[in-house]
Amino acid sequence: AWAGIIYLLIFNYAPMAGILVAFKKYSIKDGFWGIFTNEWAGLKYFREFFSDYMCWPVIKNTLIISFLKILTSFPAPILLAIMLTEVRNRHFKKFVQAVSYLPYFISWVIVGAFVYNIFNYETGLMNGWLTSLGMEKVNVYSMPWVWPIIICCFNAWKWCGYNSIIYIAA
Repeated sequence: AWAGIIYLLIFNYAPMAGILVAFKKYSIKDGFWGIFTNEWAGLKYFREFFSDYMCWPVIKNTLIISFLKILTSFPAPILLAIMLTEVRNRHFKKFVQAVSYLPYFISWVIVGAFVYNIFNYETGLMNGWLTSLGMEKVNVYSMPWVWPIIICCFNAWKWCGYNSIIYIAA
């Protein structure tokens, strides 16, 4: 019982001290104790953020990406879980579960490298395929509207296997 309480205090309550940083005149050079000892700034940083010209585009992008993540990341593992429960061949089912679960263990840095290597204009996999089919290269990095879709698709790919196992267990 004590181990659970200690775990709860360390990992759930101690990090809440970081919320104070938003309301204090804090600098990283002040270290951990600066969170508690620096003077209060009140709502100064919130006023700065909301008066900045990039505030509303940032909020808009966050809401769009969050909505798209719900659309992609919610149904995908449910569909995978339903499909896996319908598979009769036990060895194939375990193989598909293992392969779909592997992206969960990949760091987001490595996923970013995947995205870079797929969509790179000069050496990317996508443009290599397009040129081999006789089509022109596409510079995905110059298309801002594409990136929320790419982010959400890779997020769904990364979490689909893990979440499908949770749905199968439920």
